[in-house]
Amino acid sequence: RFFSVSVEGRTGLFYQLCPVICDYKSMIYIGRMIRSYIENGIEYCISPYSAYVDKENKYISSNNFKLDINYWDKIFNQNMDVAYIKDNQIKDGIAARSIFVMDDLQQRVLEHFCESKNVSPLVVLMSGIASYFKGALGKSSFYIGAAVDKRENEYCIGVFENIIPVAVNAEGNIDFSDLTSNVEKSYSEALLHSDIAYIDLFEKLYEEYKQEALYDIVVSYSTLNDKDANCLLYMEQAENIHINLIKCENKYHLVYDYKKNVFSAEEIGFLNSHILLLICNGIENSDTPVSELEMISQEEYDLLHHFNDTTAEYPRDKTVVEFFEEKVRQTPDNIAVLSGNSKLTYIQFNEKVNVLAHRLRAFDIKPDEFVALIADRSVEMLVGIFGIIKAGGAYVPIDPKFPAERISFMLSDCAPKAVVVFTEENIELPDNIPVIDLSTPGILDGRSDNPEHINKPDDLIYCIYTSGTTGRPKGVMNRHQGIMNLMHWMQSEYPLKENEVVLQKTTYVFDMSVSELFRWFIAGAGIALLKRDAEKEPVEIAEEIEKYGVAVSYFVPSMLSVFMDMPEKSIEKIKGLKYILTSGEALNVDLVKKFYNRMRSVGSNVRIGNNYGPTEASVYSTFYNPEPDFNLSYVPIGKPLFNMKVYILNGLKLCGVGVIGELCIAGD
Repeated sequence: RFFSVSVEGRTGLFYQLCPVICDYKSMIYIGRMIRSYIENGIEYCISPYSAYVDKENKYISSNNFKLDINYWDKIFNQNMDVAYIKDNQIKDGIAARSIFVMDDLQQRVLEHFCESKNVSPLVVLMSGIASYFKGALGKSSFYIGAAVDKRENEYCIGVFENIIPVAVNAEGNIDFSDLTSNVEKSYSEALLHSDIAYIDLFEKLYEEYKQEALYDIVVSYSTLNDKDANCLLYMEQAENIHINLIKCENKYHLVYDYKKNVFSAEEIGFLNSHILLLICNGIENSDTPVSELEMISQEEYDLLHHFNDTTAEYPRDKTVVEFFEEKVRQTPDNIAVLSGNSKLTYIQFNEKVNVLAHRLRAFDIKPDEFVALIADRSVEMLVGIFGIIKAGGAYVPIDPKFPAERISFMLSDCAPKAVVVFTEENIELPDNIPVIDLSTPGILDGRSDNPEHINKPDDLIYCIYTSGTTGRPKGVMNRHQGIMNLMHWMQSEYPLKENEVVLQKTTYVFDMSVSELFRWFIAGAGIALLKRDAEKEPVEIAEEIEKYGVAVSYFVPSMLSVFMDMPEKSIEKIKGLKYILTSGEALNVDLVKKFYNRMRSVGSNVRIGNNYGPTEASVYSTFYNPEPDFNLSYVPIGKPLFNMKVYILNGLKLCGVGVIGELCIAGD
């Protein structure tokens, strides 16, 4: 299709051809012929494509074809990796284009290196990409696709471009110069066997090796003038990233075509920056292994500084106990705890907690010493937690339904000064550990004033044991200061008002329960205890949310998915929620969309939050709040909480944007 467009007195000719019958150089030659005819009236005699087809048919039946097949068999038998820039399931996508121009310094470094090594700019570009695969993805052997033009006559229109896989070996501590030599050798060998069509290679690859792809990046090199550059082929669909290095009017341009439903323009910009930095740094630091080359730009350093600028004030000189007692003084008559049909005000709850704390003090509990708690979800469980930390110790939650062997191991491992119990289960406990059974009549009657404070903010507040699925359970300890920081961040990000309610439904042996157990009183709000054994019953949870007027509830995504499958009448019961916060598992896009569709259908304005963090880092470290118009292909873990810093490292080296590494967390 050909059509013209006029803008402000200038007219442009646009033409659209199917990529099955026309490659990018054909587009350029068509443009040249049209310009020559318009400007000079010159007509060109176009060679028939049939001559090329005849030549290809003869090649397929020749001995050269067999030799090429044997060569590629040897290459494929090397079992190299497919180095994907980003994992995705989208094979084809809508194409987008980003264009970058090398600065003068980068161009001078490139041209001097090409001249001294007697290599082409395309080989250096492939070496930069290989350095990225080595340093950013940890790959040592892989393929890079290289576009080869097989036309013999430029005035022949059709598809002459062939893509050959260049096998790159970047094993060991190879430097950029040696890597470039490897790439040059591999590329030169591949060119000698490039007559075979890629479709034939692909069929062989799939039939014999059951592999669907070889590379994620294809490169090409062109020398064009300004007018030719206006005729560059623009693809509507993209299979991978195509980088066309173009020398135009003595400047190098890098044209990236990519799937815009997989990559953003910003991500492609950072990728280009990484590759160019690796080329320049590799050339200038000839003795440095490519895996150790710096690839982070100043823009990324600035971005990281802004990303980790999380400093925020909170009462870091106070413990959780001191802060709770302040709230008791400020809101003594507010409802603190709801369970079944019973309610406790702040002052009533505090008095029960104080009685237990004084009883525990009789066992000479000191800071950083443990007290085990074996309790069913109940008011007594909550009294047990607060009583232990008011006594100065750290609570160790143990599920009464744990196997006896696991309970015995945890008690032996943490060596508690005492055990607080409230359960219907029959638990056998060692004779040498003092036990307080909260089901004993009158056990919470007694001295009810606040015990003397003996803790500092850096004392332990709890020790929660991991599930032990990968071995023996391990106790993870956290301090008052970390929980204070968490509480104040949560109140800032998901604010509660006085008399609003948090639902406590997570089994207290999981760290997600910590945000339920301690965040409510920061606002003078209340905590409602879900009835026992209802945490896996969506309809019952919905009834409790409605009953208590719950504002905040926490879910692992798998349970939230089940929750969102409830009947309409149950969804109606939870429309008063302000926040549903998820953690513990990856939150996926489909669930976010289902959540907002269902909740908006009943007129709810509830928001969803994705909280992430290892248990060791005071429950959560990062957060991301998807909005109703959320349209990313994945749900990020977001940015750091107050006073937390997050880095992606490869060893001790910072990784750039989009580069795979280990997540490292620092802060309060």
